[in-house]
Amino acid sequence: NRCLHPRDPGNCRGQFIRWYWDSERKICDVFTYTGCQGNGNNYASREECLAICHKEAAPVVVGDFASVCKHDVDAGECNGVFQRFAFDTESGECRPFTYGGCGGNGNNFATLAECRIKCQKVALSPGNLCEHDIEVGECSGVFVRFGYDRASNDCRQFTYGGCGGNGNNFATIAECRNVCVKKVCNPNPQCDLTRCQIVNDRNGCPFCSCPPVNQPSPPGTKLFPSHLLHGHKAYVKKHQQHLKHI
Repeated sequence: NRCLHPRDPGNCRGQFIRWYWDSERKICDVFTYTGCQGNGNNYASREECLAICHKEAAPVVVGDFASVCKHDVDAGECNGVFQRFAFDTESGECRPFTYGGCGGNGNNFATLAECRIKCQKVALSPGNLCEHDIEVGECSGVFVRFGYDRASNDCRQFTYGGCGGNGNNFATIAECRNVCVKKVCNPNPQCDLTRCQIVNDRNGCPFCSCPPVNQPSPPGTKLFPSHLLHGHKAYVKKHQQHLKHI
């Protein structure tokens, strides 16, 4: 269970803000990751950490995203320099800010896309995020991010500089795929239209829907026309009545 691993900053010299599960205090806390090695108890955001490791439901800890988005932007108490994103209630949009590395509040997201998905309902429409080209941004940081590639209809890893760029920027490949990757439909499914019909599934993709095929009769079974079976039943019933009178 990776949530039980101790905090491990790794062995490199980078400075990346990450979150880990503190199994003693049963909270997700922030730490500085150096960029390589370490262990699986290492998450891009507090929300991701809580979703994976917080087994006991505790609304006060997990928080309501609607109220999280109403918090003022808070750089925290430490002196680190980490690119983060927060929802600005006055403008109604997410904007970058510099996070010190500790403290602060839940209005603190690893990527612009994550902030928009949590706080700007309009961002749930993939058109605002996934149509953009992948951009590294204007700064010279080294942050692993994932962006949607329209040509391949899949998400790929890229290096984000830490500022600027656009919303096609996700902390995890799973988040990117969940928002952007479209299911590829077969536009012309093969279908015997004499007994089947083409309908759409819940994703709008056409498929061939056929009624169940009647199962074959067991070996040695003789089939009789319905009018013969009807006459046979009448004969049996009449014969049974005759036996009662004997």
